[in-house]
Amino acid sequence: MPIVAAAVVPHSPVLIPGVAHQHSSFTSTTVDQLHNLAADLYAAQPEVMVFLSPHGIAYRRTMVLQAADQYQGGFTDFGDPHTIVTAAGAMGLMHRLKNSAELDHLPVVMQTFPEIDYGISVPVFHLLPPQPQLPIIPITAPCLDIDLCVRAGAILHDFFHGLKQR
Repeated sequence: MPIVAAAVVPHSPVLIPGVAHQHSSFTSTTVDQLHNLAADLYAAQPEVMVFLSPHGIAYRRTMVLQAADQYQGGFTDFGDPHTIVTAAGAMGLMHRLKNSAELDHLPVVMQTFPEIDYGISVPVFHLLPPQPQLPIIPITAPCLDIDLCVRAGAILHDFFHGLKQR
């Protein structure tokens, strides 16, 4: 079973110290739990992390795979021009995922876009520091279409369970 962990992670920019340091007393419990989750993920030893976000580049009724060798995200729009997150991409695996989705007739596009949105940048900031070399696959899911999301979830499940990678 190659899926070694899964989590729903809060992604509010106020969880970034440079955005809302004056409110750290309100976010400290959540940040502590994100650090515990990061430790659990590190112990699970995944070889890639997949992030689903509703905030990236989206098309109606289409999943978007965001393809890049290297990703970067920041929080300038939220008042913090100094905090930058980076992560490597998993291009080969992403191409295989796109092909699998197309075989299952899931509407999917792949876009070359190295900037990750805050829905991914916040979790990357908190979850990847122990393992910064870990590649990611960012996916934008327009989950207003619940049928599409259920189908996409089933396809992602089948695809990742069919891999030898963790």
